[in-house]
Amino acid sequence: PIELIERVEILTGGASAIYGADGVTGVVNFVLKKDYEGVNLTTRTGRSGENDAETNLVSATAGRSLFDGRGHGAIALGWS
Repeated sequence: PIELIERVEILTGGASAIYGADGVTGVVNFVLKKDYEGVNLTTRTGRSGENDAETNLVSATAGRSLFDGRGHGAIALGWS
């Protein structure tokens, strides 16, 4: 879920040797948020310029701290 992504790191060239994949020219790392708090609801709809190719998205993400800050929980549901 997009709401849980903190940042995206793109490593090119020699970075593939770090991960042990000689045939790969780069690596993409998705760094997630560790302490997502709150609720986020998203809805989106769209059409192409020719008034076809309709797209719809509905998603919900919720997270909170647990056990006096010693743990954390998050859940995300989506329909596209």
